[in-house]
Amino acid sequence: MIKKWLCAAFPLVLFSASSPAATNQEMDCLFNWAETTYGQLFAPAQAPSQAVSTYYFRYYSGTNAYLGVDTATQHAVFLYGSGGLQDLGDVAPFIAASGCGASTATQTMSYAGTWTWSAGAYYSVQFVLTQSGTDLTAEIPSTGQHFTGKLSGTTAVFNEDDGKATAQATVTLVSSNTVDLRMDSCAPTLMCMLQPGQTIRLTK
Repeated sequence: MIKKWLCAAFPLVLFSASSPAATNQEMDCLFNWAETTYGQLFAPAQAPSQAVSTYYFRYYSGTNAYLGVDTATQHAVFLYGSGGLQDLGDVAPFIAASGCGASTATQTMSYAGTWTWSAGAYYSVQFVLTQSGTDLTAEIPSTGQHFTGKLSGTTAVFNEDDGKATAQATVTLVSSNTVDLRMDSCAPTLMCMLQPGQTIRLTK
């Protein structure tokens, strides 16, 4: 029943057997999309991706569910509760229908604009991004910090070294108006809004 419901979420897309293997970025984007679209199944969101044997997947402790890809067969797989592993078929249609194909995302996704992190009822931070092709710049007006980044598929890696701090962050596409920002490294600590390893969600 769940398999039918998940598959119904995507339009039918036919691919030849020669469809290229999904990249980690594409699979992560698909997982992010599933978390946003079907939060009742995949919670909590932003679970870390794992690789075990031929499987690339995320485990959602809140719902006791697994969502992943068998990289050997390039099939999407799903495990819920004590049920058996369900093979959802070729992952390529899922990636395409969710807008997570790397080539499509690079051509159509625009990171330009003002993104907001709502850190609480009375606190939010804005990030202003500009984009030229795959080159990105970001500014936090409230702190005056500047970052430069490079877009690759559905992920952009930003670096800051403007005298205020030295930092690196990774931004991953979730949907056309949602991205996840993970702080990879930052120093000195007093100048860091986020701690290394912390992930926040930005909306447009």
